[in-house]
Amino acid sequence: MAETDTLLDTAFQAYNQNQFETAEEIVRNVLTIAPTNGDALYLLGLIAYRSNALEPAEKLLYEAVKLYPDMSQYALALAGVLQKAGRLDEALSFYEKYKQNPLVLSQIGYIYLQKGQNDFAKSAFDEALKEDNACLNAKIGQALLARQEGRNAEALQLLTDAEKTGVKDSELFYQLAVQNRLCGHYQEAFTAIKNALSLFETAVFLNEKGLIFEALGFEASAQEAYERAIELDPYAPDAFVNLGNLYLKQGNNRRAEEYYKKALALDADFLNAHHNLAIALCQQGRKAEGLEHYRSALLINPRHISSLYNLAMILEEMGDFSEAAGLYFNILTLKAHPKMIDFRIANTLARLSEQGKKSKKEALDFAKGWVKHFPENEIAVHTLNALQNDRKNDVAVLDYARGLFDAFAPTYDETMQQLESKGLSYATDYLNQTAREKYARVLDLACGTGQFAELFQKKHDELTGVDISEKMLDLARAKNRYTHLIQNDVLSFLKTDTAKYDAIVAVELTNYLNELTAFFTQTAKHLMPDGLFVMTNETSEKEDIFLSPQGRYLYRKSYVEETAKKAGLIKVFDSDFALRKEGTAYAEGTLFVFKTAVDCGKDNEISDAK
Repeated sequence: MAETDTLLDTAFQAYNQNQFETAEEIVRNVLTIAPTNGDALYLLGLIAYRSNALEPAEKLLYEAVKLYPDMSQYALALAGVLQKAGRLDEALSFYEKYKQNPLVLSQIGYIYLQKGQNDFAKSAFDEALKEDNACLNAKIGQALLARQEGRNAEALQLLTDAEKTGVKDSELFYQLAVQNRLCGHYQEAFTAIKNALSLFETAVFLNEKGLIFEALGFEASAQEAYERAIELDPYAPDAFVNLGNLYLKQGNNRRAEEYYKKALALDADFLNAHHNLAIALCQQGRKAEGLEHYRSALLINPRHISSLYNLAMILEEMGDFSEAAGLYFNILTLKAHPKMIDFRIANTLARLSEQGKKSKKEALDFAKGWVKHFPENEIAVHTLNALQNDRKNDVAVLDYARGLFDAFAPTYDETMQQLESKGLSYATDYLNQTAREKYARVLDLACGTGQFAELFQKKHDELTGVDISEKMLDLARAKNRYTHLIQNDVLSFLKTDTAKYDAIVAVELTNYLNELTAFFTQTAKHLMPDGLFVMTNETSEKEDIFLSPQGRYLYRKSYVEETAKKAGLIKVFDSDFALRKEGTAYAEGTLFVFKTAVDCGKDNEISDAK
C-alpha cells in the first residue's frame, strides 16, 4: 500500500506539472498492482479528460464513483466530464448532491447558462456568493450571464471588479480577455490573455490570443497562435475553425475547407464549421455541397440567421423561389434580422409568380399570409398589391420606397452597375450635349446616391437633390457635389418648394409613383420658361398604368405623353432604350424630354442623344 501511495503522489505531481504521459505511465503501473484503486482510476480519468478523450474519462470515473460513492472529488470530476460532453442533466444529478459547496453551485449555474435557463443560473450564482462572497467562480458566472444577455459593459465591470481583489486566476484573466475583445478593447484584451497564459498555457487561451491578434490586424501572429493551440490540443475544434476563418478571409477557400473539415471530424455538430465550410464551398462554385452544410447547420440550430439567409440566397439563385421565400419568412419571425429581408421576400415572390399559374397562386397566398401576420409591414402590403396589380389599395408605395432605398443604399451603385442600368447615363448625356452652356438652377428628383452630379458636366450655380431615403442622401453628401440635399418625397417637396429651375431630372422615379397627373402638374410649375424636364419611364405594354409583381409602376408611353400634355408639358424628344436587366431579359424604357407648353413655340437647341 505504501508503494502505491508513493507512486500516486509522484503521478499527481507529474499531472500538476502538465507531464501527462509520465503521470499516465505511473498510474497504469499502479492499476496493474491495485486495479480497484480509486485515486488511480480518478487520476487516469482526469488525464483522459485533459486529452479530450471523454468516453474513456467517463468510464474510468464512473468506475471510481461506483467503487467509492462517498468520494466527492470522484463524483464532481465525473460531473465535469458529463458537462463537457453536453450531457447536462446527468452532470446536474451529480452536482446536486454537493450543493452546499459554492464551487459546485457555480458549476450548476454554468450548466443552467448552457441550457439557456438564465433565471436558474442567476439563482445558483447568487446562492454561491451567499455561501462565500469571495467565490471567484460565481463572480465569473455572473459576468458570463450578463454577456449572454448582451449586457457587455456590465459583464466587463463585473470581471474588472473581480480582478481588483488581487486574485491571480487564469480563468478570470481569460474571461477578461474575451470580454475586452467583445467590447472592442483589444489592447486590454491582449494584456489579459498574456496574464492568463503566464499562469497556464492551454489551447483555449491560445485560441483567444489568436482572435485578439486578428482583431488587432496581426494575421500572421493569429495563425501562429491557432497552430500552437492545435499543437497543444489536436482535439480542439475551435482552433481549426479559426484557422479556417483566417484562410477564408484571405480568399484561400481550399485551405479554409481543409480546416473546417478537420474541425467537423472532431465535432460533427460544430455549427460555425458547417456554416463557414458552406461559404468556402460556394465560393468555389460547389453550391450543391454548400447547400448540404447550410442544412446541417440548421439541423443544429434552426434559428441560425446567417445559415437561413445564405441558404435562401442560394436557393433563390437556383430558381427554387418557393423554399427560398419560406426560409426568408422564417428569418422575418426572428427578432434580429437583416434589413433587406423584407425586400428579399418581395423579390422572391415576384420571381415565383412568374413561373406559371400555380406558382402565381402560391406567391399570392404567401403574400396574404405575410400581410396577415405583419399587417403593419408596408413592404408586405405593397407586395400583395403588386402581385394583384391592385393600384387602388396601394397606399404604401412611398413607405415601401423609403424602406427599399434605405436598405439598398450601401450597395446601390454597385447593384445598378451589375444591372447595366442606362437611365442615368442617357439623361445626363442628353443634358451634356445641349447647346446651352450653363444651367443656373438644376433639380435632381430622386437623386439617390448622387450619381447624376458626378456625370453632369454643364456649368451650373445650384444643384439641388431630393430623395425619400436619408441613407441614400448620406452617400450623396459624401460626394460633395450638391448645393442642397433635401430628404422628402418628391411630390411633397414640389408642393412646398417655390424655386424655378432650368433643368429638372427624374431618373427611374415614376416606378414609385402611383399616378402622374399631380407630379407633372407640380413639375411644370417649377420649370423656367425655357427649362427642360428630363425623365425616364419604364414602359408598360399591358395597360396605361401597371403595378408589376416586382412592385414598380410601369406606364404606357402614349399615356405618359398625354398626361404630361394635360399638365402643360410638351414632349420635345423621346428615345426608347433597354433600361436595365430584369432577370435574363431587359426592362424597356423611354427617355423623355419636356418643355412647358408656353415655351414650345421656340426653336429648341438640343441635339439628339445617342
